[in-house]
Amino acid sequence: MIGPSDPEGATTPPAPPKDDTKLRLIVSPIVIAILAGVVVLQATTGSAVGTHLVLAALGALAGVEFAQLFVKGRGYGRPAFAGIGCALLGGVGLLAMIDGVDTMTARVVLVLLLFLVVLFRHLLDVRPEAVESITLEYLPILFIGLPFSFMAEFAGDWRMILWVVATAKASDIAGWAIGVPFGKHKIFPTLSPGKSWEGTIAGVAASAATGALLPLAWYSGFE
Repeated sequence: MIGPSDPEGATTPPAPPKDDTKLRLIVSPIVIAILAGVVVLQATTGSAVGTHLVLAALGALAGVEFAQLFVKGRGYGRPAFAGIGCALLGGVGLLAMIDGVDTMTARVVLVLLLFLVVLFRHLLDVRPEAVESITLEYLPILFIGLPFSFMAEFAGDWRMILWVVATAKASDIAGWAIGVPFGKHKIFPTLSPGKSWEGTIAGVAASAATGALLPLAWYSGFE
């Protein structure tokens, strides 16, 4: 685009990719605090409804974030669809509370229905890149939504759910704490400019340490 004050033929450089690392750092402890409150409530009341609702919300957020990577990098993807689909799968445990509904059956039906939705949307799409578009739209369902649906199996054990979320968020926090001051080697500058190899290694180490230490704190050793 040539602006009024630009010299003839000059173009405005594209805006740099947005770094959402700080936002994720702020959200991470909030998510852990909310989940901790919900699981404590479950432990005292015996009802897992709140836990399943939180899993649905976390699935939606993770699905949207994952789909946005494809939008930035390839121009394909539907964050809204990914969020809804991952929320449905993340909250699949709510269906298990209905008499006669099996969680595994509900999980399989949702995965197939969401795939049919993607295919139906591209039914008349004859572009060469249609296959890539279908793949990138559906990938968040398999990569995020489906694993989240299996967390419903742990809803009876609030420690297990808190363990899963804490290990994941420990990676975000450590990745930021090390990656911002020391991260010099970027992994995917166009997709996620805040990601560096230094921060990634720190995140993996923090996640592993959290995953090992939390059970020790709860049970004073593995049984």
